[in-house]
Amino acid sequence: MEKGYAAEKGYAAGLLRCPFCGGTHLSECACAPKKRAGGCERRFFRCAGSSGCGGFFVSRECFLSVQKQKERYLLHDNSLANTGYRSFLKDFADTALNQSRALLGAPPATIFDYGCGNGALIELLQTDKEDFLLPADTEIRGWDPLFAPEAEFFAGGADLVLCLEVAEHFENPAEGFAGLSRACKRGGILAVRTLFAPETEREFKSWWYKEDPTHVSFYTQKALTLCAKAAGFEPCGIYNNCSIFRAAFPR
Repeated sequence: MEKGYAAEKGYAAGLLRCPFCGGTHLSECACAPKKRAGGCERRFFRCAGSSGCGGFFVSRECFLSVQKQKERYLLHDNSLANTGYRSFLKDFADTALNQSRALLGAPPATIFDYGCGNGALIELLQTDKEDFLLPADTEIRGWDPLFAPEAEFFAGGADLVLCLEVAEHFENPAEGFAGLSRACKRGGILAVRTLFAPETEREFKSWWYKEDPTHVSFYTQKALTLCAKAAGFEPCGIYNNCSIFRAAFPR
């Protein structure tokens, strides 16, 4: 969803770096060619070696255009009328809210959905505040580079920032997590849900999650933690596939 990371000059030249940790020990995954990204055969790389983060990513020449990304997103039935999707949103929201209450000692007064898409999660939280045990005056906003690019962030940041199935779209993870940091107040909570990548290249080759052409960044727990820490967040744990972080307090 963010702009692409620094221009790639070619893997063969040894200049390609891991977008998660900056590592240079990379291996190309020989996945079966799939021409789903505008006719381009996507190339996947893994940050390998004992010091690598293990994350996988797509070579930038096959990133989709903004228009192609939007067309792809519109194929999904991401509405609250879809009971399966509604249940998925509720599951994530329950986990994020429960953990934020435990860490903050109170319900979040401000909630920000980073990468909100069509706003379904915001709508669910707004209409079901009582079910989520949220005060009636809880403020909920969202931003999305394709569907709500002009939306305003909370001044000073939000108590709780939600990032549901968004991090895998970051073409530049460092820039994406910097955006999450801007959205979150100091001491606030960040809840991220994305599927963790398999541990081996063999498993990755048959992993369904990589087949969506808008998915370009695939994190291991280590890779996700490194990205979050670089943006000023500290890990608090993983609950129900939801990674919880807390924005560092000013020193």
